[in-house]
Amino acid sequence: MEVKYLYYGSSDSHYTAGQFLSLRQYISDTWRYFSESDIGPRGHYHNGGIIEGLILCFAIVHGFKTYIKKHIIISPFNVFLCVGIVYIIFTLPITELLYLKWTLLGNIQHPWRMLTGYIIIPPILFAFLFEATHHKKVVLVIFIFAIAFFRFPQLYGKNYTDTPQKSFFETYDNLHGTHMNTVWMGEVRDYPFKKEKIEIIEGRGSISEQQILNSSRRFKINALTQVTLVDHTFYFPGWKTFIDGVEIPIQFQDPAQRGVITYQVPAGESEISTIFTRTKPRILGEIISIVSLTIIGLVIILRQRIKLFISHDTK
Repeated sequence: MEVKYLYYGSSDSHYTAGQFLSLRQYISDTWRYFSESDIGPRGHYHNGGIIEGLILCFAIVHGFKTYIKKHIIISPFNVFLCVGIVYIIFTLPITELLYLKWTLLGNIQHPWRMLTGYIIIPPILFAFLFEATHHKKVVLVIFIFAIAFFRFPQLYGKNYTDTPQKSFFETYDNLHGTHMNTVWMGEVRDYPFKKEKIEIIEGRGSISEQQILNSSRRFKINALTQVTLVDHTFYFPGWKTFIDGVEIPIQFQDPAQRGVITYQVPAGESEISTIFTRTKPRILGEIISIVSLTIIGLVIILRQRIKLFISHDTK
């Protein structure tokens, strides 16, 4: 709902062509660590990984065997297996038409981003497979050996540029994008870096007892005249400012402070608080999350009760 406030929301679809994976990337562990030109750790490459791919293959075989023997279709194992397969399908070129036609998918921008969901599936499937096997010690030894052989070297990158720690405090090279900027602000690189979060830009006064947090600012001001303050924070719906507990209007379209929170404070001593509050879309999202978790919990409890009832009935 709030995406309409961003440049990102000004386009119906952000799909980028040519960003699909191939099945080979799910059964390959190519990671050129030992080559001279390699840069960065494994995460630099869009690979599902051979270990994860093998787990998925074993899971498919196990799923078929279970169905043939017990005719079980719906089970937690099968649900996770299907989710993993769906994730893979949506990273392949065969789904390009869906990305073009379905805005929700198109807004993912890069199909390979489905890997972020897929990558949690193999460990879950492995847990089910491990529980079902009768040779747990052998499987565990093989699995640990595979992890040590394929993964441990990938924890170490090489050919990095060694830069001072302070260079990571600002990511200037990554400020060129405007997709996630609000429509009432300019390009981030055009804004000067400010060490002080709160400043007086008009009038005379002094600021004291500042408490600056990510989602709130509290301070006291002794204004000798009416003053205009700037909070060097890009405005977004939900930010509210209070003077001695009374809400005041926020301005964020001042040409000199475009998109940044500004407000006026009358002369005198005051206590100011600027807080990022919850909005209706966020409250709705929280309600949906709570209801969903409640339903999942009830389903789990009901499933256990049914199992218990069936076990007692068979006895």
